Amino acid sequence: MTDYCFSFRSVTRATQASHLLKAARVRHTMQRTPTQLRTNGCGYCIGVEQRSYSEARQILQLEEYGPQRIYRRDESGQWQEMTE
Repeated sequence: MTDYCFSFRSVTRATQASHLLKAARVRHTMQRTPTQLRTNGCGYCIGVEQRSYSEARQILQLEEYGPQRIYRRDESGQWQEMTE
């Protein structure tokens, strides 16, 4: 199950992020962005589980094509945007 969703501005950036995570052996999926989260962007996101979140975030934040937004699925199944 996807616990976190990293959204991107383009499918190219989402694909590049997927390649980076694959090279680092971080478990993830490239998937359609959940409908309720599709406001701007390509419609694809990188989904990760809780155990892979920290490593995925660290890798993607270091790249110039990092995620546009990060969302977390709460206990009720609703998506909440991560803010810092």
